[in-house]
Amino acid sequence: MLMRSSVYAALKSDIIACRLLPGVELREPDIATRYSVSRSPVRDAMLRLEAEGLVQIVPRQFYRVAP
Repeated sequence: MLMRSSVYAALKSDIIACRLLPGVELREPDIATRYSVSRSPVRDAMLRLEAEGLVQIVPRQFYRVAP
């Protein structure tokens, strides 16, 4: 659970601080590598971020930082 929360917090922080710019496409393997985690915590974090309107999910392809 801690890993999922920390991935979520790190992604949210990166989006809010514009280290991940609006419109940027994000892919699970790349994010997992960036934060040194498996893909499962990335998926969970992205679902939370989508619920908050910070990312958009393009099914079976990628995530996009919301404008």
